[in-house]
Amino acid sequence: MTYVDAILHIADLAALLESADFGGASHTPPVVGPDGAALVYVRFTEAQASAWRGTPGVTVLAEAPYAPGSADAVYAAAWAGPAAAALYDAICPPGDDGRVMFGCLG
Repeated sequence: MTYVDAILHIADLAALLESADFGGASHTPPVVGPDGAALVYVRFTEAQASAWRGTPGVTVLAEAPYAPGSADAVYAAAWAGPAAAALYDAICPPGDDGRVMFGCLG
């Protein structure tokens, strides 16, 4: 089975969780911003990833096929795109040492 690692930006975590869950996908605890938006690092099957790509209120900031080192690739891609980086930084602002990974799956 093929897996996809991704960082999701969820515009309204509470509303999403009322109507959906992560469908058995592995995920980190959400990091929730002051406005209720959240970031979640997930590992999906390809079918789950396809379903989530079209979920209203969810933006896939970056994704990569699961393999050793995939977390580094996913974070680098999220931080490289201006729109994705802005959504990321709104919840996990860069500190003195720059951006940090809020979580990944082993």
